[in-house]
Amino acid sequence: MSETNAPYTNDTIDGRYSLKIRSGDYMRTLPHRIRFEPNTTYRIGLDHLSWADNAFILGVKSDKASEAGDRDNSVLVSKSISRTGTVEVEFTTGNYDDYYIDITRNAATEYIVDNLYVDKISVEEADKAELQKLYDDNKDKEDSYYLEDAWRIFTEALNSTKAVLDNKEATEEEINAANISLQIAIINLKTCDLNGNSKVDIGDVAMISKYYGEAEKNNSDIWEILKDYDINNDKVIDAKDISLIINKIMNK
Repeated sequence: MSETNAPYTNDTIDGRYSLKIRSGDYMRTLPHRIRFEPNTTYRIGLDHLSWADNAFILGVKSDKASEAGDRDNSVLVSKSISRTGTVEVEFTTGNYDDYYIDITRNAATEYIVDNLYVDKISVEEADKAELQKLYDDNKDKEDSYYLEDAWRIFTEALNSTKAVLDNKEATEEEINAANISLQIAIINLKTCDLNGNSKVDIGDVAMISKYYGEAEKNNSDIWEILKDYDINNDKVIDAKDISLIINKIMNK
């Protein structure tokens, strides 16, 4: 420790004492003294004083991540610190419980640090109201009215959406991606109960036959109504759509 003794010394930063490093290659905190929780965002900072550029390297590391070969999470911070000032860094820990602050000598023969602080940053949960409503409005659909492939894609999107909704740390990008994915799956989930009698039967075949041969390119002004009868979404109402309904009836 260096002690203030004005005007004879200039190797303290604040208060009576500062930590002066003049021997040893590195120093580090211990997890039982400064504990960083897994998967948590922190901001750390300290004041520094030296007479050299690239005096030391400030790092945040995990030995467990390094031993596991997890390069993305083994070194979260590695910043070269020069001369005098204040450094502040922000990082998010990985799935490990042994993160520590590491200060490694670089170009300086001695340097001084003081006023180390560690702040845990609370991450506000992103707005999920729109996604939650989309999920709630569609979660109770029954597979008996839909084609197998479309239903499979829909249930996968629905399950992915539920995972995002349950994740308190889900990002805005993840929420938006889930929203788009589920909306596309819903659009492609065409009901085979075209006459609304709560079952798929020959009456639905008759409904398609009524508009047989109609195509979007010839009926763009009313296709928003006719597209419900285009079961396979190929923009034309034809034998393929009838075949899909018949197969659905036969495989009930």
